[in-house]
Amino acid sequence: MKEPIDSLAEESQSLEQTGQIGNALMQAQLALDQARQDGNPQATATALVRLGNVHYRLGDYDLMLAFTNEALKTAIHDSRPYTDALILLGIHAFETDSLDKSEAYFLEAVSICRRIDYTASHFRALHNLAACIYSLRGQFELAIAADQEAYHIANQIDSPQKPAPLIACAYNFLITGQSQRTAEIIEQIKPIVSEGSLYQGYYFLLCGKYAFEKREYPEAISFLSQARSIAESIGDPVLHIFIRLEYSRYYQRVNKPNLAYEWANDGVACAGRASNHRMLGRALIERGRSAWLKGNVTAALADFETAIQDLADRSQYYDLTRALFFKAALLHHTQSSEADNAYVVAAQKILDGGFASILEQERQIAYPLVATHLSDANNDSARLSTELIKQLESIPPPALRIYCLGQFEVYQGNRVVAQTAFHRRQAGELLRLLLVSPQRSLSREQIMEILYPDKSPESALAAFHQATSALRRALEPDLPDKFPSNYLIIEEGRVVLNLPEGSFVDHEAFEQFVQTEEHETAISLYQGEPFPLDCYKQWASWKREHIIQLYLHALLAIARKKLETQFPTDALTACQRILQGDPWQEQAVLLGMHACLALKNRPGAIRLYKTLEQKLQTDFGISPNNDLQQLYLTLL
Repeated sequence: MKEPIDSLAEESQSLEQTGQIGNALMQAQLALDQARQDGNPQATATALVRLGNVHYRLGDYDLMLAFTNEALKTAIHDSRPYTDALILLGIHAFETDSLDKSEAYFLEAVSICRRIDYTASHFRALHNLAACIYSLRGQFELAIAADQEAYHIANQIDSPQKPAPLIACAYNFLITGQSQRTAEIIEQIKPIVSEGSLYQGYYFLLCGKYAFEKREYPEAISFLSQARSIAESIGDPVLHIFIRLEYSRYYQRVNKPNLAYEWANDGVACAGRASNHRMLGRALIERGRSAWLKGNVTAALADFETAIQDLADRSQYYDLTRALFFKAALLHHTQSSEADNAYVVAAQKILDGGFASILEQERQIAYPLVATHLSDANNDSARLSTELIKQLESIPPPALRIYCLGQFEVYQGNRVVAQTAFHRRQAGELLRLLLVSPQRSLSREQIMEILYPDKSPESALAAFHQATSALRRALEPDLPDKFPSNYLIIEEGRVVLNLPEGSFVDHEAFEQFVQTEEHETAISLYQGEPFPLDCYKQWASWKREHIIQLYLHALLAIARKKLETQFPTDALTACQRILQGDPWQEQAVLLGMHACLALKNRPGAIRLYKTLEQKLQTDFGISPNNDLQQLYLTLL
């Protein structure tokens, strides 16, 4: 049976997670009063830790530290309350002081938890080590590994806090450009967050960030609005700051710098009021970016400089690198004499940390900056630019969605690629040709022979280079010269279309669904004849015919199933769709006649037969097969 003090502490924790901070504080204080009245040091330490946690949620770090230090002095060494106090001290150091100091507390807590088999806090120590230390240093693989272990432990004990490591993992996958993994974890989190809880607030924030990266701006704002509602209900200061910075980033992206600056400035103020150094550096970066967009270069540079100093003091290396990058880009933009040195410092930090994802996320200003320094007279700048380009090759590009059934459209993330871009130099035809080729790859000679059979070798080669260049530009319009394309790989005379994880090609998905006999799903993808822009191209004819036959096969299967399951109207509709494309299809007519009879529509069945009979006689000089003739005779 649980002690009353333990029950009060657990109730306080539950109230805290659902945003009832006042009630959580009251229950924790009741637990402390009861423990002191009983003269129980361990129970007193438990209640003190609980009070420290509530004051952390309130952003009152001084009271948090006071209660935690008292708990540490009160608890028996290597006991559960002692371990919980160490974790809370780690969180306090992480928010207000040094990552190194914070790491030491968490590692000591992990060690004690393993010795005394304290799984609940083992989970918390691992998660905090991942989210508070490894992630901020930019050690993303370590962070993901620690959070995966934490989630495994949380599942074992069915902890209500198990969404936390999943949210942190998804955030790290998002930062490192692994959008497919992010999407998978978001789906995993959705059913396990409680309505109105702090974790649901962070879940909505994550969904907003993910939608923002995909340029799905209305969805992003909707998610941020839901996160903000929860943050206001709960009063969590860190969630408040995160939301303000995401709003700032949104308004930067849609070119509303004044609104972007207001949100970032509010984020800086929130971080200052809460003495939250972890978020202060990030908020200064966003305010600096907004000031730059407003044209206030002096204010922007001042914010970047302050952020660099603060983040360097805390060893917050990932955000420090971002601040150094923005400073270098700003100095380059203003043609400052310090620009080259700032670029060398930022580039070296990106390379040392493996943070090329920063360049991918900020490619509009990053790519031209790196390209400019490729031919720099400063040998260090040129060397670093070359190395940065190599590191960029390891960053997965945004997934593509390609539609070739009844239309031709290409999306990069949520950005539709302009049709005019594919009209240049046969770029679109080259893309579609690669899509239907084995392993999406062809040699240069094969492409020249297929696309330019009437040209001389010299002219065909020139047209080939123009087409590959145009396709590269269509898919990545902001990619500078000498940068490798993420999607079009040309090596040793061979061209490969590289579709990253999470990409979608409608005709490939259609074929897969037909193969697995998911016929209705396949038909839902079929928006019209395949490759409509290539009706008269010889290279497309076999693929077009193959897909059309699969479409008719799928419709025939649907018609049979609908007839068997006594849905004759649906069966007849499927047969009519078949006959629109293949009016000589005898099986479709036979099934259609049976569907008409099931609907008590004898004239309709006769009309189907007579139309087929006339068509076969006119086109081929033959009669319908015996089964059809026998059914027709019975109708007469």
